[in-house]
Amino acid sequence: MARRAKVDTTGTNGFNPEQVEAIVAKIEGIEQEKESEKGAYMQRCQVLNERKNMAFEEAQAYSIPKKELKAVLKLRELDRKRMKLIEDAEGEARDNIELLIDALGGLAELPLGLAAIDRSAPDGAALDELTG
Repeated sequence: MARRAKVDTTGTNGFNPEQVEAIVAKIEGIEQEKESEKGAYMQRCQVLNERKNMAFEEAQAYSIPKKELKAVLKLRELDRKRMKLIEDAEGEARDNIELLIDALGGLAELPLGLAAIDRSAPDGAALDELTG
């Protein structure tokens, strides 16, 4: 544990007023910088959100339903996260994850499992049964 430096507290409430003022000013300055950065970030996000909304409007112009498109985007994001979890696991942990997924019957849901099932059935009939 760090020790406190001895401070001359004669005539004060125990703290050197100049040091307290300097620290408070420093922290407040950092908070102001942080708020400024938040504002700039929010402005950049607003521009990106406007572009995203324009893409959704374009999809609607092609008769692509917005609600279903959002669901597909969310599913793809979840798939990427799931695959990253598996890819980030190393060695035995990765093998164990794959064994657990297989034990739960999840192989058919993974891209490799879908490809294997598709290859095993003529004309992709098995894949059609699972996906739709």
